[in-house]
Order: sequence, then C-alpha cells, then structure tokens
Amino acid sequence: MGRAVVLACLSVVLSALAPATDALGFTCNSPPETTCRALVGYISPNTTTFRSIQTLFGVKHLRSLLAANDRSPTLSPNTTVRAQETVFIPFTCRCSNGTGTSDRSPVYTVQKDDGLYYIASSVFSYLVVYQDIQLVNGIENANLIEVGQKLWIPLPCSCDEVDGNKAVHYAHVVAEGSTVEQIAEDFRVSEKTLMDLNGLASAKELMADKALDVPLKACASKIHNDSLDADLLVPNGAYALTANNCVRCSCGSANNWTSVSSSSNSFRNLARAPMICTSATQPGHLAAAQPVLMPATRARTPSSRPSTMNRLVPLSRPVQTAAAMQRR
Repeated sequence: MGRAVVLACLSVVLSALAPATDALGFTCNSPPETTCRALVGYISPNTTTFRSIQTLFGVKHLRSLLAANDRSPTLSPNTTVRAQETVFIPFTCRCSNGTGTSDRSPVYTVQKDDGLYYIASSVFSYLVVYQDIQLVNGIENANLIEVGQKLWIPLPCSCDEVDGNKAVHYAHVVAEGSTVEQIAEDFRVSEKTLMDLNGLASAKELMADKALDVPLKACASKIHNDSLDADLLVPNGAYALTANNCVRCSCGSANNWTSVSSSSNSFRNLARAPMICTSATQPGHLAAAQPVLMPATRARTPSSRPSTMNRLVPLSRPVQTAAAMQRR
C-alpha cells in the first residue's frame, strides 16, 4: 500500500515537470519563417534601469527600447525604472509550425540558486512558463540545470493579421483581479477579439500570471516596397527611428485612430493610420516630435471590479539548480 502511494506521488511530480508542448508561444498561422516586430510587457519586481532591462532581454540598441516606450532617444541608460512599472520590450518574432516565439532571444545565463520556475516567474515576470524554457532548450530533467548554462527564453508572439488588419502583437501578463472586459477596455480591443485570439471560450477562463495575446493598433509606413523599412509597423503610443536614425516616425491617437468599445465584435474599426514622420534638421539629430501616449495600462494590483478568472497554481517551490540540489 505504502509503495503504491509513493509511486502515485512520483507520477504526479514527473507529470508536473514534463514539458507543456501545447503552451509554447502564441498562435501564428503566418507562412513558415515569417518574422515581424512584437512586444512584451515586462514588469520588474525590483527597481532597475533601462540598461539592465536592455541587457536582460538582449535588446541590441537602447534606442529601440526607448522608442517602444515613447521615451526620449537621448535618455540616460541609467534612468531608474520603478518596481512594478511596465516596460515595453521590442523584439523579433518568428513563426514556425503554427506558433510564434522570439527569434532565439533573449538568452539567459543561469545564476546560483536559480531554478526554471524562478527564472520564468521572477526573472521574466511570468512572460513564459518554465515548461517552455525546458522544452526549447532540450532539458530532460527540470531539476538539473547548471550555473553558467545558457538558456533561450522563448517569448510568446505572433505575426498574424487580426480581422484583415496588421497589428503589433503584445504579450500582456494578466494581473490578479483583472477581467477580459477591463483588459479590452485598457487596450481598446473588443472582448471577442481577445477571447478568440487566446482560445477563451468564456471570460471565466482568464488566468492570472499568464501572458495574453493583445493586438495593438499600429501605424504602417508608406515607403517603397524595396526599402529596408517597407514593412515598418509602429504600435500606437510609440515611435521608430529610421533612415539611419535621422527620421522619427510616431504613432498616436492623433493619427486618426478610431476608438473601439469593448462591446465591438471585431478589430476592423481600427483602420491603419499613416505615421507622422519628422525629418532631422541635421544628420544624426532628431527634430522635435509631438508626444504621444502609450495605451492605458494598469499596475499589477487587484482591480476594483470582481474577478472572474481562475488562479494559476504555481509549484510548491522553485525548481532548483543541480548545485542547489547537491547542497541539500
């Protein structure tokens, strides 16, 4: 009897540590190897800097990170980012086999006492689940990772059009107490669009601490098709630097965006608007541009509205590194 109980418990533990193949990335039905620009919303658990966030996510140019957050391109990289503040992280998304993930980045180096669950939940603020990290890195035993080991963190994304319109897909980590209605209102997307994109049959299926695919309104360029910036797509409330950083193209509600109520049944109301591009007065210097606001987001605090979602149940403790296991 006792042996049967032990075997049953062992089976439960192993199943909990098995890779979750159906959880990887967001749905992306674009042609294989399609790439596009995407965003995730990173919420740092502690006070940090833009430079530290750039390093963590492997953002090649600081100016790209600043542009995604509508911050001045001359802002100091050591500017403080408050704890629990949302920072928009730009990256390249690649679609393959019906799934969209970040294109082999960021790469995280395992630190002392790290575990896969800790890396997913604390270091990367629930933007991924630990099973996805285990899967893409070919880790057989989630309990055995080594200090110094390099891990690809597969951020979720998509390049799909939404109701026939291009959009920038944004991974939004659901805060405890949030509702589909609230999130749809915050990002000016219909509830139906959110539920369809994320495979939610009911608003009650929304889960806290899970990345939700949110299509952001965006401005498209009207550049010649043979230009390197021909596919430039800038989300509402951000800007992009182009022409060797001599031109700043902004996208905001002033660009003739049509607002969408949460009761709307589609994304079609969001007709793409042209970007506002400002030429530099001198090469390498940006001319002043009208400030634009990021889409309204809420801090990760309980909402005043009643919660209608399930709560993800984390492991009882973080999955430990091999070194930490040996010290026990």
